[in-house]
Amino acid sequence: MEENYILACKTVLNKFSKDNEYYSLFVLSLYGLFSKYPNYKDIIIDIFNNVDIYINNKTVDKIIKKNKLNSSFTGDNRKNRNFTSAISSNKYSFYIEDGKRIGVEEDNAYIVCSTKLCNPTELLNVFIHEMNHLIKSYKNFYKLISTEDYFGYCSRNGISTCYYYYYPLEDKLVEIEYYNILDENINTIQTTEIMEEIIALDGIVPDKKIQSFIDSLDKDLFSTDFGYDATTYLVRPLWDNSNFKNLVESNIVEGNIEEIINSFDNVLGNDSFLDLADSLDDIDELDACRKNKKKIKLLKKHVKDIVWKYNKQKEKVLI
Repeated sequence: MEENYILACKTVLNKFSKDNEYYSLFVLSLYGLFSKYPNYKDIIIDIFNNVDIYINNKTVDKIIKKNKLNSSFTGDNRKNRNFTSAISSNKYSFYIEDGKRIGVEEDNAYIVCSTKLCNPTELLNVFIHEMNHLIKSYKNFYKLISTEDYFGYCSRNGISTCYYYYYPLEDKLVEIEYYNILDENINTIQTTEIMEEIIALDGIVPDKKIQSFIDSLDKDLFSTDFGYDATTYLVRPLWDNSNFKNLVESNIVEGNIEEIINSFDNVLGNDSFLDLADSLDDIDELDACRKNKKKIKLLKKHVKDIVWKYNKQKEKVLI
């Protein structure tokens, strides 16, 4: 505990002064991340050293626009039902070069956090959430794809995987995304676990400024899964199965996504992992549009059935 705290302070002070408004938030975030990922401290430090951080009381889209950041995010269209408090972007960006290949540019990664509708506890949560995304996309982030008919690339963020194909003869760009909401659910739950690591510092922090920040936080929210309310609670029982959690956490930073998928499918059958992920994507989309409550109910039952079957099968394996 002490080692991670000292390292967190040292890392933050290499980039910001102690007078920075968010010094305490950064120290606590890094402490929690070091505790969560003891084997990846060098990655966490490298990300923090090089990430551009934008925090203010404007909306995310306005912060992006003001700072001319490269982003496809244009603003919330859900009437603030799920107001976006933060986003992050990996250091790589892609473009079509001469209509013949994919070009790759490297710049600093960034994190954007809006305090517009965030209290300090939520701000700490969303900053950790975005740092967690960057950690899990640090290795094996992308691969280029080329065939006779199309070219493109595949990128991953955790288990969320995106394929972009460009067909030059048709001048057509196709985007296919897999496992997005499942990845967000896992990231949300991991963030809660990191928050719970942080609260263990309450009352024993030697720095009065940091302790004062901890005192300002709502401790009741530390054990709350913050985000993706329509789906995260469905994934919680699966994550509470140590077999699934260990499967994910031993592979996700390295980018061994096929290992996760294949191991899951070996328990429940081919395409079971995709079935689970697609169902969660559908629930999130329908919930966002406030449409078809009956279908949402059926999809939620389907997800619960998959989770129950997996947990039951892994119980049998362990006995």
